[in-house]
Amino acid sequence: NRQIITRKDEKEENMSDRILFMGWNRAYVGLEKQSMKVFQKGLEYLSKLQKDGRIESYDIVTLTPHGGDLNAFVIVRGEGQKLAEILRDATFAQIVSEANFCIQGYGVVTGSIGTGAIKALTHWASYAG
Repeated sequence: NRQIITRKDEKEENMSDRILFMGWNRAYVGLEKQSMKVFQKGLEYLSKLQKDGRIESYDIVTLTPHGGDLNAFVIVRGEGQKLAEILRDATFAQIVSEANFCIQGYGVVTGSIGTGAIKALTHWASYAG
């Protein structure tokens, strides 16, 4: 019987447990300026979402060179229903379309973090016996 061991604190319990993960490789050659413009547009959009209370927070992560195809990503934290609404938002769709045009390997996926991830891992562990 496998058990997932977790550390809980008050801050973690008050955080949302759903995320949007937006990852990418690098700009296509010749589209570097356009990729920076869409990145800025995306940051302005995320700041507005946070100010309006539609997301809890977001973090930008850059990775050190490693030879792989994931060089940076953004994690957006929020409530599942609110994040689902953002995925259907026309402004979000426009930013994603533009990013896909000028940035290699750009993708958006939903996921779980914190207590949500622990629930998923506990569920998976039950299959391992």
